[in-house]
Amino acid sequence: GGRLLGGSGLASSAGLTAPTGRAAHAGPAGPAGPAGPAALTCEAERVDAGHRLGGTTTWVAHGGRADVYSVFARSGPGADDVSCILVLDDGAHGPTFEVTGGSAIPFATARWDGVVVTAERLVGAAGRAAEIAAAVRDTGRLGIAACATGIAQGALDTALDHAGPNPVLTDMAASVALARTVYLDAAARRDGGRPYSRQADTARGIATDIAVRVAGYAAQLSIGAERRLREAHALQLLEAADRAQPAPYTPHFAGRLNHAGRSRQERVQQ
Repeated sequence: GGRLLGGSGLASSAGLTAPTGRAAHAGPAGPAGPAGPAALTCEAERVDAGHRLGGTTTWVAHGGRADVYSVFARSGPGADDVSCILVLDDGAHGPTFEVTGGSAIPFATARWDGVVVTAERLVGAAGRAAEIAAAVRDTGRLGIAACATGIAQGALDTALDHAGPNPVLTDMAASVALARTVYLDAAARRDGGRPYSRQADTARGIATDIAVRVAGYAAQLSIGAERRLREAHALQLLEAADRAQPAPYTPHFAGRLNHAGRSRQERVQQ
C-alpha cells in the first residue's frame, strides 16, 4: 500500500493495508457538523466474529476517496463508551459534499447496515476511543490552521494584484507570515514526534483570526476578495465549535498554568 491519508497511524497499528493506501476519518459528529461522543448514532455491537456496525456516520473526511474508514462507534451504554474500528470501504458512503473554507477535503455520510468487522480491526481497547479522538483532534487543528493560512495568503495575493500602494498591505503580509510560522512550528513538532497539542491549538486560533482580519482588509481594498472573507468566517465558526471540545493541554502544562496563576495572585497580595 501507499501513503495513508488522515488515519494512517490507526490503519498501520491494526495491520490493515488499503488497496490504494488511502484512509478516511469518520469521527463523532452531529447533523450540523463535528461534535462530541454524545452525538454519535453509529453503534458497534459485539458479536462472535468481532463487531457489527449499524447506523450512520456523518462528516466523513476524505469520504468517497478513501479505501479505509476509521469509524468511531458507540460500543456500550456509557456516554463515553466509544470504540474506534477500521472498516474497508465497500460503497457505504453517500454523495460527497464540500464545506466552505475547506474545499480541499471532501466529506460524505456513510451508512453501516449490519457490517461485520473482525476483532483485529479494533484500534486500542474497546470503549477507550477518547484518547484516539483527542489525537485526531490535534491533527484536525493543524488542518484548520493550514486552511486559514492559505485563505489569508490568497486574500493577500488578491489585494496585491488589484490594490495600489497601501501601508495596510505591509501589516497584512506580516500577519500572514505570523500565521504560517506558528502553523509550521506545530506541524514540525508533530512530524518530529514531539508533543504538539498546545502548539496546534495556538496555531488554529491565531491563524483563523488572522485569516478573518486579512481577508477583511482585502475585501475593502480590492474586488474579488469577498469569497476569501466568507471562507475565513466559515473557518472561524469551525474553530469556535472545536474550541468547545476539551482543552488539549497536558496535566504538566495545566500545572504550569496553575503555578503561574498562584504566583500572580501572590504578587497582587504583596
